[in-house]
Amino acid sequence: MSKLTWAPRGTNPWFSRALHGPLRARVFAFPHSGTAGAASYGKWLDIWPESIELCALELPGRPSRLGERAFSDFATLAGAVADQLAPLCDVPFVVFGASLGAAMSYATVRRLGELGVRPVALMIAACTVPTFGTPRGQPNFRLPDAEFVAAIEQCYGGTMFSRLPPHALSALLPGLRGDFQMMEISTLPREPTPVDCPIIAYAGVDDPMLPAAAIEAWGAWTSRGFRFEALQRSHFFLTEERERLIRDIVAQLPA
Repeated sequence: MSKLTWAPRGTNPWFSRALHGPLRARVFAFPHSGTAGAASYGKWLDIWPESIELCALELPGRPSRLGERAFSDFATLAGAVADQLAPLCDVPFVVFGASLGAAMSYATVRRLGELGVRPVALMIAACTVPTFGTPRGQPNFRLPDAEFVAAIEQCYGGTMFSRLPPHALSALLPGLRGDFQMMEISTLPREPTPVDCPIIAYAGVDDPMLPAAAIEAWGAWTSRGFRFEALQRSHFFLTEERERLIRDIVAQLPA
C-alpha cells in the first residue's frame, strides 16, 4: 500500500483530508494553538487505518490560511466550524481536539447538538475544563509583539516563535492573538454544560501547565460515559502517543 498523504484541498479550505479504502467513518481533528491541522496530525498518516477519513481542521489565520481573519471567540468559531462539519456527518464520526483545539472541539460539539447532530465520541487531549476566564492583570493577547511572543514561549516552553524570521512571525501573530483572546476572555460556560456524547480525556502527567485533576473534571461535562487517561508525557504528545490515540479512536467507531 502506498503511503497515505493529504488530498488536495481544492475549493474547501477548512479541512486537510486523507482516506484510503472505502469510507465507513470520519475523524475531525482540531489542532492546538497556532498550528495548521495538517502539521499537527501529519505523523498520524504513517499508521492511519483504512476506511476512516481523517479530516484535520484548517482555521483562518493559521499557517495554511494566512491573511484570513482569525477567530477570537468560541461562539463564532463553533458556529462556523459546525456549518462546515454538518454536511460531512453522514457517517459515524469522532471529534478529537488537542490543547486549545480541544476547547474548540467541545464548543463545536455543543453547536452540532443544537443542529441535531451527535458524534460517537468527543476525545480531548491536554485541555482543562472550560474555565479559562479573564486572567489577572493585562491579558497576554493585548501585549506588544515582543512581550506577547515572550509570554507565549513562557506558557508553552521553547523558543520556536522568537527564532522565526520577522516576516514569518508577523504573519502568524494575528492568529496567535486570536487564540489567546479566545482562551483569556472565554465565552464558554463557566459551569458544567454536558454534551450528549461520551468524552475521553487525556492528560500528560508531566504537563507543567495543566494539573491532571483539571482535565479529569471533564467527567461532569458529558451526559454520557466518561473515561480519563493519564499519560507519561508533557503537554504536547500527539506524535509520541499517536498509536495509542488512534487505537482508542478506532475503538469508538463501529466496525
